Amino acid sequence: MEFLIKKYFLNNEENGYASNGEVRKLLRLEDEDPEEDALILESIDWIHGNNSCNVKGSKELIDLYNSVDNEKMDLTLPLSEIEFSGFFHDNEIILNLDGYKAKGIYKFTDSFLDSLFSLKKFGRFCLSHGEKDMLNDNVNKLMITQKDETRQYRFLMEGENLFLRGLTTTTYKNYDNNIAIYLALNSLHRYSESNKAHIFVESGYITDSCLDIMFVQEEKILIDRDTIVEVGIRLSNNEITDGSLSMEFIYSISDTKQNQFRAIGDTVVSIVHTYTVPTIQSKLENLNQLSKYAEETVQHISSIKNRKKLDRDQLSLIFNRLSRAKRNELSKNSKESIDALYREEVIGNTYSLIELFGKIGSLGTTIDEKLFIQVVFNELITEGL
Repeated sequence: MEFLIKKYFLNNEENGYASNGEVRKLLRLEDEDPEEDALILESIDWIHGNNSCNVKGSKELIDLYNSVDNEKMDLTLPLSEIEFSGFFHDNEIILNLDGYKAKGIYKFTDSFLDSLFSLKKFGRFCLSHGEKDMLNDNVNKLMITQKDETRQYRFLMEGENLFLRGLTTTTYKNYDNNIAIYLALNSLHRYSESNKAHIFVESGYITDSCLDIMFVQEEKILIDRDTIVEVGIRLSNNEITDGSLSMEFIYSISDTKQNQFRAIGDTVVSIVHTYTVPTIQSKLENLNQLSKYAEETVQHISSIKNRKKLDRDQLSLIFNRLSRAKRNELSKNSKESIDALYREEVIGNTYSLIELFGKIGSLGTTIDEKLFIQVVFNELITEGL
């Protein structure tokens, strides 16, 4: 999905540490309705006094968020208070909500038609076959018969334009990107103190409606004289769906020949957008198990490395798993590149796990493809190949 605003984190040696005050400012305690943020501060405030956050790069991460946090607002309304104004020339819906006229963006039109009327497939058919009048008639009628249906409408302002970016249920809690960063920095700060570990922000991006950030532990784990494991956490969040705010275990494996790959493991923390603050506090305790995930990963990798080279059966298992990927997981071009690697290079040679996964990982052409491949790597490793 293309976002109006998307900015990337830049990692360098000069990156600093956010103060406790800078981290706290992520919470919107001065908004008209600060109750939820105040409850979070009351329960999750693990950077004490004048201490700085132990996560290197936390200052730049907060600065990046502040540079992206453009004007947003939310309205919770029944359909009886909304005027349907048809569809724009790009087939995005236009609504008038409480005096605000806005056009759908991202997947809002699909969400609106599906969540309220179960019309997503019908709507797509009408819009792609020149039958807007038929769709308009159905929407207008349902706006009346379903007038009490209530949702939260999430707006985004870009210049003079007002967009509808998301539609959520009334039970949805706005654990937005600021909350995601606040929870991650507090949790990783506490983990750092408890385990005498050094954490830094390695990479990632923040958009107007989601984020994806990689935090890595500086202390590396030596499996043998030429294999090193690096562990961390991937933080992800989406402000415009009913999904979850998550922190996943990630690890990178490298050797002395400069081969390396990254894998995405289990979800360590999953916070659904309907959770209460006490539940969030309880879920964050799971981050203390990061060392356990690291130990299990080392055991899996050691077991595979003891076999030195991958045999033909193992190679077939790896490539068959990738060849079965769906179209939204790997593009046709990426699949062809992976098939070519199998035919032209692997059949005639024998690679170590790190060499092969490093080659495959470089073939993903988009961030989503690379993430998918990294998930597959973990599945293959934990299943023992």
